[in-house]
Amino acid sequence: MNGNLKPNNAELQFLNLSYSTFYNIYKEILKDDFWNKDQYYRFSRARDAFSIYAELLNYEPIK
Repeated sequence: MNGNLKPNNAELQFLNLSYSTFYNIYKEILKDDFWNKDQYYRFSRARDAFSIYAELLNYEPIK
């Protein structure tokens, strides 16, 4: 059996954490009270979501 199976343990941990964080931000953005917060906070959360999404797209098996 090949020892280079993808994703390895470290990649799985990264993917789990990344997806979890992305979906937490997504759920927060969907709440009505999110739009009452400061505009810089809203921008930062949206930027964080896009940054995580872009990083996940760089993961070879997802390409």
